[in-house]
Amino acid sequence: MGMFPFQGTGFEIGANDFVLDIGHANTMGNLEAFLEREISHFHIHDNHGNNDEHLPPGEGNIDFSAIQGLLRQNNSIKIIENKSAEDALQSIFALKNMGVK
Repeated sequence: MGMFPFQGTGFEIGANDFVLDIGHANTMGNLEAFLEREISHFHIHDNHGNNDEHLPPGEGNIDFSAIQGLLRQNNSIKIIENKSAEDALQSIFALKNMGVK
């Protein structure tokens, strides 16, 4: 089946192409491969690559500076995933500093 089970099957998903959970991809070690896809929806959080910590951007080892251009230019849905209201506010602040709306 591969990484993209509906690719090449004739299954039409319209404008709903791909949801990228940045933190989950980091824990699997394949974030860069997913960045090559057309992304319609992001789940944004950081971690240190070992487990899904749901940290604000900049608190783990994900290089958000390398993907901030994609996040800024992409007219997609962006969801922050954190464990507390304080972390969510920190995430919003970090994304605004990157120019992400």
